[in-house]
Amino acid sequence: MDIVRKNEKVVQINVDAPEQKYLIIADLHIDSNHCDRKLLIRMLDHAANEGYLIVVVGDAFDLMQNTKDPRANKSSLKDEYKRDDYLDAVKDDATKTLWPYREHIAMILMGNHETAVLRHYGTNMTNRLCCALQESRSWPIPMGYDAWLMTKFKWAGKSYSGHNTYLWHGSGGAAPVTKGVIKAARQNVWLEGVDLSVMGHSHNAWHVAQRVKGLTQKGESYERTVHTVMVPSFKFQGEWETSVGMEPKPRGGAWVTIKRDKPINHTNVVLQLE
Repeated sequence: MDIVRKNEKVVQINVDAPEQKYLIIADLHIDSNHCDRKLLIRMLDHAANEGYLIVVVGDAFDLMQNTKDPRANKSSLKDEYKRDDYLDAVKDDATKTLWPYREHIAMILMGNHETAVLRHYGTNMTNRLCCALQESRSWPIPMGYDAWLMTKFKWAGKSYSGHNTYLWHGSGGAAPVTKGVIKAARQNVWLEGVDLSVMGHSHNAWHVAQRVKGLTQKGESYERTVHTVMVPSFKFQGEWETSVGMEPKPRGGAWVTIKRDKPINHTNVVLQLE
């Protein structure tokens, strides 16, 4: 298996096997006092032991205890972060936590928490974390706010059949009634060639499967399923969320198995929610 960065938007996984498995997670908020690290470690352990590649769709960090963050609360600051080099302390702790899984993490996207730090402090925490975890490898690959994950299966030693996953951290409010399903439906109108679309940000969780029709290049008709998934966070509800009236949210991620086939690959999605 090869993990290759094709360009600034695309990571390609070349697979010489009948299937490829991913654990797709987002909104770890790993430095937060409210991060469910026990659940996170349990899922990462299972992924590493069972041969899953790990994909993080933004907000690996929380980074809310900076002086310019209006949500900052000194009582929420961990003792190990009470240093002048706060950002370095957070990065070092995240590196230590994720180090046992470094070979299994394919890519980490930026989220709104990382882009806020980049905007205010001029440092890219996603790049810094990936560089610390890479050692002599080229992964984990740091990506921007959205990215494509191409899974290419080797077929009969020569040709490849592909599976395209679109990853976007997400934006906007929590959509307490629709949970963001309407926004995702609008997005799917302008997404072309996608088999699976995954987003985070709102800490909601759901999976919508839509059957679509199409034609192969040989003029053969087919039907396939396009999956759209919202993955939750690993964050318990804190005082800030309570103060603004947010409801409690599930925690967990998505286990994705892609099985090669012709003309259409098969995708299985299982949400683990707690």
